[in-house]
Amino acid sequence: MSPVLKVTPESSRIDSPIQITAAGLIPREGVTIRTNIMDGALREWESIVAVNADSAGMVDLSRMPPLEGSTYQGVDGEGPLWSMLRPDQSKFFARNLPVELEYHSELLRDDSVIASTRFRRHFGADVKCD
Repeated sequence: MSPVLKVTPESSRIDSPIQITAAGLIPREGVTIRTNIMDGALREWESIVAVNADSAGMVDLSRMPPLEGSTYQGVDGEGPLWSMLRPDQSKFFARNLPVELEYHSELLRDDSVIASTRFRRHFGADVKCD
Protein backbone atom coordinates (compact mmCIF):
# COMPACT_ATOMS: atom_id res chain seq x y z
CA MET A 1 0.00 0.00 0.00
CA SER A 2 1.36 3.43 -0.95
CA PRO A 3 1.34 6.13 1.73
CA VAL A 4 -1.89 8.14 1.91
CA LEU A 5 -2.55 11.43 3.71
CA LYS A 6 -6.20 12.20 4.42
CA VAL A 7 -8.14 15.09 5.98
CA THR A 8 -11.75 14.31 6.92
CA PRO A 9 -13.99 15.98 5.96
CA GLU A 10 -12.38 17.52 2.87
CA SER A 11 -14.64 20.57 3.25
CA SER A 12 -15.95 21.84 6.58
CA ARG A 13 -16.98 24.91 8.53
CA ILE A 14 -14.04 26.69 10.09
CA ASP A 15 -15.34 25.86 13.59
CA SER A 16 -15.98 22.14 12.89
CA PRO A 17 -13.54 19.42 13.93
CA ILE A 18 -11.37 17.68 11.35
CA GLN A 19 -9.29 14.52 11.43
CA ILE A 20 -5.82 14.30 9.86
CA THR A 21 -4.57 10.77 9.24
CA ALA A 22 -1.88 8.94 7.29
CA ALA A 23 -1.69 5.28 6.36
CA GLY A 24 0.59 2.94 4.44
CA LEU A 25 3.70 3.88 6.40
CA ILE A 26 6.45 1.68 7.80
CA PRO A 27 5.52 0.72 11.37
CA ARG A 28 7.01 3.16 13.92
CA GLU A 29 8.67 5.27 11.20
CA GLY A 30 9.12 8.98 11.83
CA VAL A 31 7.34 11.23 9.33
CA THR A 32 6.45 14.90 9.03
CA ILE A 33 3.15 16.49 8.08
CA ARG A 34 3.59 19.99 6.70
CA THR A 35 0.45 22.12 6.23
CA ASN A 36 0.31 25.56 4.63
CA ILE A 37 -2.12 28.25 3.54
CA MET A 38 -1.96 31.73 2.03
CA ASP A 39 -3.64 34.52 3.98
CA GLY A 40 -5.51 37.52 2.52
CA ALA A 41 -2.24 39.43 2.08
CA LEU A 42 -0.83 36.47 0.06
CA ARG A 43 1.60 35.54 2.84
CA GLU A 44 2.29 31.86 3.42
CA TRP A 45 1.65 30.30 6.84
CA GLU A 46 2.95 26.85 7.74
CA SER A 47 2.81 24.24 10.48
CA ILE A 48 5.08 21.26 10.97
CA VAL A 49 4.15 18.06 12.78
CA ALA A 50 6.83 15.44 13.36
CA VAL A 51 5.26 12.17 14.49
CA ASN A 52 5.97 8.45 14.66
CA ALA A 53 3.60 6.04 12.93
CA ASP A 54 2.05 3.40 15.15
CA SER A 55 2.72 -0.36 14.91
CA ALA A 56 0.28 -0.63 11.97
CA GLY A 57 2.01 2.15 10.01
CA MET A 58 -0.73 4.69 10.70
CA VAL A 59 -0.84 8.26 12.04
CA ASP A 60 -3.89 9.93 13.60
CA LEU A 61 -3.17 13.41 14.94
CA SER A 62 -6.33 13.31 17.10
CA ARG A 63 -4.73 10.60 19.25
CA MET A 64 -0.95 10.98 18.78
CA PRO A 65 1.32 13.67 20.24
CA PRO A 66 3.77 15.44 17.95
CA LEU A 67 7.49 15.07 18.51
CA GLU A 68 9.98 17.79 19.38
CA GLY A 69 10.43 20.28 16.55
CA SER A 70 6.71 20.48 15.79
CA THR A 71 4.83 23.79 15.86
CA TYR A 72 2.61 22.60 18.75
CA GLN A 73 2.73 20.19 21.68
CA GLY A 74 0.18 17.78 23.09
CA VAL A 75 -2.48 15.67 21.42
CA ASP A 76 -4.64 17.93 19.25
CA GLY A 77 -6.13 16.85 15.93
CA GLU A 78 -6.42 20.48 14.84
CA GLY A 79 -2.98 21.51 16.04
CA PRO A 80 -1.68 21.89 12.47
CA LEU A 81 -4.30 24.61 11.86
CA TRP A 82 -3.93 26.83 14.93
CA SER A 83 -0.14 26.45 15.25
CA MET A 84 0.75 27.87 11.84
CA LEU A 85 3.58 30.36 11.74
CA ARG A 86 5.08 32.73 9.21
CA PRO A 87 8.82 32.67 8.57
CA ASP A 88 8.98 36.24 9.92
CA GLN A 89 7.01 35.15 13.04
CA SER A 90 4.01 37.39 12.22
CA LYS A 91 1.16 36.87 14.64
CA PHE A 92 -1.83 38.10 12.62
CA PHE A 93 -3.45 36.14 9.81
CA ALA A 94 -4.86 38.63 7.29
CA ARG A 95 -8.31 37.80 5.95
CA ASN A 96 -10.29 40.42 4.06
CA LEU A 97 -13.46 38.50 3.19
CA PRO A 98 -15.24 35.46 4.65
CA VAL A 99 -14.29 33.23 1.72
CA GLU A 100 -13.18 29.60 1.77
CA LEU A 101 -9.70 28.85 3.02
CA GLU A 102 -7.75 26.25 1.04
CA TYR A 103 -5.07 24.31 2.90
CA HIS A 104 -2.38 22.07 1.43
CA SER A 105 -0.82 19.27 3.47
CA GLU A 106 2.15 17.10 2.59
CA LEU A 107 3.41 13.89 4.17
CA LEU A 108 7.20 13.74 4.17
CA ARG A 109 9.63 10.88 4.69
CA ASP A 110 12.95 12.57 5.40
CA ASP A 111 12.75 15.51 2.96
CA SER A 112 10.73 13.71 0.26
CA VAL A 113 7.00 14.27 -0.23
CA ILE A 114 5.34 10.84 -0.29
CA ALA A 115 1.67 11.96 -0.21
CA SER A 116 -0.32 15.18 -0.25
CA THR A 117 -3.87 16.45 -0.01
CA ARG A 118 -5.89 19.66 -0.11
CA PHE A 119 -8.82 20.55 2.09
CA ARG A 120 -11.10 23.54 2.55
CA ARG A 121 -12.56 25.37 5.52
CA HIS A 122 -15.47 27.79 5.11
CA PHE A 123 -17.48 30.18 7.24
CA GLY A 124 -20.92 28.76 6.38
CA ALA A 125 -23.58 29.83 3.91
CA ASP A 126 -25.17 32.19 6.46
CA VAL A 127 -22.04 34.40 6.81
CA LYS A 128 -22.24 37.54 4.70
CA CYS A 129 -19.92 40.48 4.14
CA ASP A 130 -21.57 43.91 4.00
